[in-house]
Amino acid sequence: MKSKQDIIQKIEQILPQTQCRRCGFADCAAYAKALAYRTTQANLCLVGGDSVARQIAEIADLPVYQTIADETKFIIRIDEDGCIACTKCLTACPVHAISGAAKLMHTVIENECTGCGLCLPVCPTDCMQAIEVKDKFLPRNRFLSSHKNPQQAAAEHARLRYQQTQIFRQPEHQHNTQTPVNMTQLLQQAAQHSKKRIATQSDALRQQALQQQKEHSHQRNLRRKKQYGLAE
Repeated sequence: MKSKQDIIQKIEQILPQTQCRRCGFADCAAYAKALAYRTTQANLCLVGGDSVARQIAEIADLPVYQTIADETKFIIRIDEDGCIACTKCLTACPVHAISGAAKLMHTVIENECTGCGLCLPVCPTDCMQAIEVKDKFLPRNRFLSSHKNPQQAAAEHARLRYQQTQIFRQPEHQHNTQTPVNMTQLLQQAAQHSKKRIATQSDALRQQALQQQKEHSHQRNLRRKKQYGLAE
């Protein structure tokens, strides 16, 4: 029999981890916990839509009610002419995807943006816009994740960014109840993934070069046979 913690972990791997709060919970972890204890419905994730609803319903052994359509993905951009550097969006962003400081221009790190939209209502000058994108999963960055599945990789990357942001924002005297994230380990893991990708690319380039050499040699032999009247 699966433990509640196992169910929570599996659900968190499925949830998009945008931390958008549109499900009515404080974050994806809170929604996953409520699902594991069967105190809520499985079709409340607006970002995940139909596919996520069915997956988490199966994991939590919940009924599948009428599900909602997948929502269009978008990322946030800031109109610099309207930004007054008030830092309200910095505080609202759950994954620290906005760079800036008080009295300094703000900008969205687009590859880290999950499209949660929490920064939109707090902007006093309405200088933030939601730009529709064709990405199936956000954020675009995945280097903190070890998953090969793009959906799970995006979710894990966003979850780790969220956890680290929460820890960073907590006062030093406040007891930290979250599991700390080892950033050194995460960076080493990201470096290993990069090496693997580079090695894979290098192997592909070597194979391509070898194939080109073989083709070149074959064409050269054909020209030589034609030149000297040799049978092909």
